[in-house]
Amino acid sequence: MGTVHLDALQSIARYWARHLAPPILDYQVKTLSYVPVFVDGTAIEVDGQLFGESPHYTRA
Repeated sequence: MGTVHLDALQSIARYWARHLAPPILDYQVKTLSYVPVFVDGTAIEVDGQLFGESPHYTRA
């Protein structure tokens, strides 16, 4: 893939993120009262699986 193709894919990803993220984030805030975002900003978690299964997470 060349840079033109990668730029096109990035443009598509950004388009869908702009349209899909708001309702997902609204749902997270309404059901959890927070948005679970990884501190380093690499991901957002929708179902809690990664956070709950993290070796650094201990349930109180």
